[in-house]
Amino acid sequence: MANKRALKKYFRATAADLAGETVFVQQYFENINNDEVEAILDDILALLIGATQKVTVAYDKNVKESFGGDAKAYRAAKAKYYKQCYGLLVDEYNEEYGKLLSRMNALLSKEQREANRKMASLSFRLYNISHLSFE
Repeated sequence: MANKRALKKYFRATAADLAGETVFVQQYFENINNDEVEAILDDILALLIGATQKVTVAYDKNVKESFGGDAKAYRAAKAKYYKQCYGLLVDEYNEEYGKLLSRMNALLSKEQREANRKMASLSFRLYNISHLSFE
């Protein structure tokens, strides 16, 4: 991620997508455990809040003392530090997101999951065929 704004936007968008899909499953499929849906939605919100709070980090070095006045080296070290911090945060977020996605998918029956896979495979093939160029 390029900056804090983009990182927070990514977190909000992916959490909203997962929450929306979870509510969709709850509303449009039968035999869904409502208690588990509520637990998943709570965990999505907790993940979003936790990840958003972790975005703001401080770089504890300064140009004068740590880099002897070399502003270029300071900027490079600071950029590397933030890139590393944000990378770890995104990896942690994506891991937890994957666990929540698995829980959401587990709400569906085996037959419904298989039907969804077939539909996704078909739509992927149709999308690829429609974008072929014969020129």
